[in-house]
Amino acid sequence: GKTYTLVFESTDEFHTFNVDELGIEIFVNPGEEVKQEITPSVPGTFKLYCIPHESLGMVGTVTVS
Repeated sequence: GKTYTLVFESTDEFHTFNVDELGIEIFVNPGEEVKQEITPSVPGTFKLYCIPHESLGMVGTVTVS
Protein backbone atom coordinates (compact mmCIF):
# COMPACT_ATOMS: atom_id res chain seq x y z
CA GLY A 1 0.00 0.00 0.00
CA LYS A 2 3.00 2.36 -0.01
CA THR A 3 3.41 4.80 -2.91
CA TYR A 4 6.82 5.22 -4.56
CA THR A 5 8.01 7.84 -7.02
CA LEU A 6 10.16 6.33 -9.75
CA VAL A 7 12.45 8.62 -11.75
CA PHE A 8 13.54 7.59 -15.24
CA GLU A 9 15.95 9.44 -17.48
CA SER A 10 17.80 8.93 -20.73
CA THR A 11 20.78 10.97 -21.79
CA ASP A 12 21.35 9.66 -25.29
CA GLU A 13 18.40 7.85 -26.90
CA PHE A 14 14.77 6.76 -26.59
CA HIS A 15 14.07 4.09 -23.96
CA THR A 16 11.07 2.46 -22.35
CA PHE A 17 10.76 1.08 -18.85
CA ASN A 18 8.13 -1.65 -18.70
CA VAL A 19 7.00 -3.93 -15.87
CA ASP A 20 3.91 -5.70 -17.15
CA GLU A 21 2.73 -7.15 -13.82
CA LEU A 22 2.84 -3.72 -12.14
CA GLY A 23 1.27 -1.81 -15.02
CA ILE A 24 4.41 0.29 -15.59
CA GLU A 25 4.85 1.55 -19.14
CA ILE A 26 7.16 4.58 -19.29
CA PHE A 27 8.52 6.23 -22.45
CA VAL A 28 11.59 8.47 -22.13
CA ASN A 29 13.02 10.61 -24.92
CA PRO A 30 16.71 11.63 -25.07
CA GLY A 31 17.52 14.31 -22.51
CA GLU A 32 14.20 13.80 -20.74
CA GLU A 33 13.36 12.91 -17.14
CA VAL A 34 10.01 11.25 -16.36
CA LYS A 35 8.58 10.75 -12.86
CA GLN A 36 5.90 8.14 -12.21
CA GLU A 37 4.17 7.30 -8.95
CA ILE A 38 3.27 3.66 -8.36
CA THR A 39 1.53 1.87 -5.52
CA PRO A 40 2.27 -1.85 -5.90
CA SER A 41 -0.49 -4.11 -4.62
CA VAL A 42 1.35 -7.44 -4.71
CA PRO A 43 4.80 -8.52 -3.53
CA GLY A 44 7.27 -10.29 -5.78
CA THR A 45 10.10 -9.88 -8.25
CA PHE A 46 9.06 -8.65 -11.67
CA LYS A 47 10.82 -8.32 -15.01
CA LEU A 48 11.80 -4.79 -16.09
CA TYR A 49 12.66 -4.30 -19.76
CA CYS A 50 13.21 -1.72 -22.49
CA ILE A 51 11.09 -2.59 -25.53
CA PRO A 52 13.53 -1.44 -28.27
CA HIS A 53 16.61 -2.76 -26.44
CA GLU A 54 15.41 -5.95 -24.72
CA SER A 55 17.18 -8.15 -27.29
CA LEU A 56 20.41 -6.28 -26.48
CA GLY A 57 20.10 -7.26 -22.83
CA MET A 58 18.46 -4.14 -21.39
CA VAL A 59 16.48 -6.02 -18.77
CA GLY A 60 16.36 -6.06 -15.00
CA THR A 61 14.06 -6.70 -12.09
CA VAL A 62 11.87 -4.74 -9.69
CA THR A 63 11.36 -6.29 -6.28
CA VAL A 64 8.34 -5.42 -4.14
CA SER A 65 8.35 -6.75 -0.60
